Amino acid sequence: LAAVVANNRAVEIWSGPAVLVVGSSASVVRNGGREWRVEQRVSRTDSAALLRVDLRVLAVQGRGQAALTMIKRVR
Repeated sequence: LAAVVANNRAVEIWSGPAVLVVGSSASVVRNGGREWRVEQRVSRTDSAALLRVDLRVLAVQGRGQAALTMIKRVR
């Protein structure tokens, strides 16, 4: 389920209009009846046109974790 949460966040980033800001952030979301901590780190790449996004999802209580890395074109 943690992987589903990570994929959902990746889709939001990929398709959303928000501008990504280099740096780290975290939020808590509810999915599948559980709370998940979503940690996001945005960093520059060798190309000025691309940003790297590292996502890490952890269960707030209990077990479950996932990680996902994606590249997004800068608008």
